[in-house]
Amino acid sequence: MTAAGARTTLRRTAPSAPKTFRKDLSMIRSFPHAGRIAGLALACLTAPQAVFADVAPGEVWSMFRDYLVRSGYEVTAEEAETGGDLRVSYVTLRMEAPDETGGVLVVTMDEILFEDAGDGTVSVVLPGSIPAEISGMEDDDVEAVRFEIMQTALDIAVSGTPDDMVWDYTADAASVRLAELVRDGAPVSREDAAATVALEEMSGRTSIATAGDGGQEIAQTVEAARITYDLAFAEPATEDDAEGADAPATEDDEDTVPDRFALSGRAQDVRITADSALPEEGGADEMAALLDDGFRVGFDMTYSDGETEFTGQDASGTSSGRTASNGGSLSLSLGEDGLSYDVRAEGMAYAITMGDLPIPFTAEAEEMRTTLQVPVMPSDAPQDFSLALALRGVTASEMLWSMIDPDEALPRDPATVALELTGTATPGVNMFDTEAIEAMQAEGRAPGTLDTLEIAELQVSAAGAELTGEGSFTFDEDDLETFDGMPAPEGSATLTLSGATALLDTLVSMGIVGQDEAMGARMMLSMFAVPGDGEDTLTTTIEVTEEGHVRANGQRIR
Repeated sequence: MTAAGARTTLRRTAPSAPKTFRKDLSMIRSFPHAGRIAGLALACLTAPQAVFADVAPGEVWSMFRDYLVRSGYEVTAEEAETGGDLRVSYVTLRMEAPDETGGVLVVTMDEILFEDAGDGTVSVVLPGSIPAEISGMEDDDVEAVRFEIMQTALDIAVSGTPDDMVWDYTADAASVRLAELVRDGAPVSREDAAATVALEEMSGRTSIATAGDGGQEIAQTVEAARITYDLAFAEPATEDDAEGADAPATEDDEDTVPDRFALSGRAQDVRITADSALPEEGGADEMAALLDDGFRVGFDMTYSDGETEFTGQDASGTSSGRTASNGGSLSLSLGEDGLSYDVRAEGMAYAITMGDLPIPFTAEAEEMRTTLQVPVMPSDAPQDFSLALALRGVTASEMLWSMIDPDEALPRDPATVALELTGTATPGVNMFDTEAIEAMQAEGRAPGTLDTLEIAELQVSAAGAELTGEGSFTFDEDDLETFDGMPAPEGSATLTLSGATALLDTLVSMGIVGQDEAMGARMMLSMFAVPGDGEDTLTTTIEVTEEGHVRANGQRIR
């Protein structure tokens, strides 16, 4: 039983965040807890359909509180029972950033109600608006960032058992909004700092189960009719005068024109699935230790179609654009099996207008895809890795072609750029253990070894010409002398180039390439390539031998 007015405080240090993307946009990098706010928003917006079960209000709060603590929050609240219900008041969630970004995230809720529905389920009532604030960041000028997590008609029902609970939920809308940004002691106007991300007509299910090792297994599914986002940021204008000038700066000076950027868009028929494993103990403040203890997280999102619009402004002028796609997906996962990333979009269309271009640039693409898979845990045996980049079926607008090639001398076939690399590597340390990596580097040792590399796909095609290739290599980590500190490779790659002669002749006739340049290109090709099987086809095989010799079509060049 929970005594009326009892106060509880639980804490656990947050895991360290990777440094990726910290310098992409100066405004965005001021928000080191943005991902945690998004995760908290998803956790708070958990809602219901009744399922036969047997859970009590106190048990639901206990598991939810444990989930927050395992996620890195210090939880403070006052608990009071009224009849069979539980009222949790003055709720404060606090998290300190564990890395050099600094800052403290604080989320507050006046109260959360856990009401016995009388059928073995519990109804959870969250505030319609939940404020959150990040302060104490090691940023030169941003002092505080205040967010608001909001929901409309949120309905949550919890069923199951004390060790395996299911949160079913529905809501008309749920959103996270930037409420205020404080810079240099003053709030920034909404024109210069605004951000809202919203889900509409959403429903979902979250299950939280106690694992055999004492940790928690979490599985989530969210469906929404659409997701919308609206962002607008501006860098503050400087007051520096031009060098050597005595007059005050004006809006005509390049240094005093603020850089502005606005982005808005939507995606339809959004479906999100996620699963994670939170260990009971250990690795509280380091991702490396969390992975050692079995931490795992996976995220998948699909959508049917989407569009984005953006505008940018700086001293050189204004640009704007619009992109659209017929659907796509995003997948992320991290655990002892490695780090993986997969983003895909289909049926894309682009329209971009730059201040110094007389016409908008428009293009379409059939597919864009980027995938990455790398091992992260130390191993005695080689582990698989892969990287793939692809932009397929790219076509430019007829208006753009008419400016470049009004006589239609060049083939206007869709262009493609694709590369896929696979291989094996042996990590020597946990790839998130920065101290171990720095120690190995200080000793002149690499944190891992590259064992094999395969060119699974290489394709570049445009204007009637195409380059394809494939190959495979092994690497000798014990031989760092043959190739000046690089592990000695052994293997071969074969490249095939078709349509190059015809394309070169066309470019010469158009005046884009001169006769001398064309002759030099042909001489280079003849040195490293031989005629292939088809018309206007060249091929070359580059081989690296065990002795360190490099041969092109059997001719030694190193």
